[in-house]
Amino acid sequence: MPADNLRSRLCAGFAHGWLRCWTYLLFLGSPFSLFATETSVIALYGGLLALRWRPAPEQRLPAWVWLPFIAVPLAALVSALANPDPLGNLAALRGLFRLGLPLALVASLALVDRRRLLQAMLVPLVVMAVYGAIQYHWGVDWYRAAGGKRIAPLPFGAGGVFHAQGTFSHHLTYVGYMLMALVLYTALLLDDRGRERRGWAAGAAAAGVAVLLSMGRSGWLGALAGLLTLLARLRWRIGLSIVTAVSGVVALVGLLAWDGRLEAWLGPNQPGVVQRLALSTATHTQERLYLWEAGLLAIRDRPLLGMGLGNDRREFEPYRRRVAAERGGTYTVRAGAGAHNVYIQVPMELGLLGLAAYLWLWGAQIAWCIVWLRRAGDRLPFERALLWGALGGMAGSMVAGVFENNFFDKEVQTMMLMLMGLALHAGLRVRTGLGSAEPARLGAGQPGAGRGTVGTGG
Repeated sequence: MPADNLRSRLCAGFAHGWLRCWTYLLFLGSPFSLFATETSVIALYGGLLALRWRPAPEQRLPAWVWLPFIAVPLAALVSALANPDPLGNLAALRGLFRLGLPLALVASLALVDRRRLLQAMLVPLVVMAVYGAIQYHWGVDWYRAAGGKRIAPLPFGAGGVFHAQGTFSHHLTYVGYMLMALVLYTALLLDDRGRERRGWAAGAAAAGVAVLLSMGRSGWLGALAGLLTLLARLRWRIGLSIVTAVSGVVALVGLLAWDGRLEAWLGPNQPGVVQRLALSTATHTQERLYLWEAGLLAIRDRPLLGMGLGNDRREFEPYRRRVAAERGGTYTVRAGAGAHNVYIQVPMELGLLGLAAYLWLWGAQIAWCIVWLRRAGDRLPFERALLWGALGGMAGSMVAGVFENNFFDKEVQTMMLMLMGLALHAGLRVRTGLGSAEPARLGAGQPGAGRGTVGTGG
């Protein structure tokens, strides 16, 4: 074997091992460590650049799918340059580096056994769910030193319960991540025919408990919406009937909670989860309405390009004060917490131009899932399960975003992008008609695959 050919093979083998390692670390670290996920994303980019990767013909995504991942940072860049202190504004864009993750996963997922990858992810996921249950009952925060603990009891009287939040800094981050995991593993449980179904059931159960004990009402609604999305697997009349019935019950409970009747009927001596639901009254939730109104005022002043990403820390406060003065209300959260509605937060910071790019991103990924679900049929159950899981997880996250700025939450955003990467790769496998047995080698045995290409694997 010529020396140059041997050297090339050794370098490619090292790069492939590098990509496998960091793909596993990304999924293993996602339930508990932002450092692990961000390091993994950067390492994946570096590995693909070193490999000089380019997609094989069968792996090329249509422009309408990948362009939104560029359109969102581009809209943020234009907004940053159009607002005062452009250099400072540009520094706030550094977090957008994650948006290339789904495209990187199209390559790296071809090198791993995705069933094993998702099985491995079950270990930290279940550990974080158990830790969350311990936090709910006893309020421990073993992850942080005494001076930095962030766990506080909920106001349900003496001996109350706590928000489960794992190692994340906030319970909304925890539930935002766990609701997507719940839908993903539920979809795998329903559609996958492999021996791993017990594992999928354990993952769904653990994530479900974590969602419930987080006490995050937006996460509850998001998880419910994601699970209801999976009902589209059924005949449309059956699925529509169930969705209509559940939506009616949720709306009725919401109305009873809003006007205080539910709180009056239940009384104070109820489990924490029930009390959390009962306290969803107009009085207890008016702060969020004030934030929405303030956000809409900010959008009205700068509709096209917004105030710039991250500038809500200083630019949002005048609008909050105006609403508080008019309504006679107060705030318990700082201005940097934003509008608590991603569909107000995005245009507030990036303008309507940014909102269009943001909705394009989500719409394109949802459309991709629907297109390939229709073509997958029963012949590729694992790919179908991943597409359903991604579709339901994205739908649930979009619903939760009505009540929080979840796209700007780093850990939640990473999980969103991981789902998108799983969906893109699964769709490509459906397009090429491949099963999900074994991972392929990069550039090995694929039509048109050459130096730096990635074959489509399991």
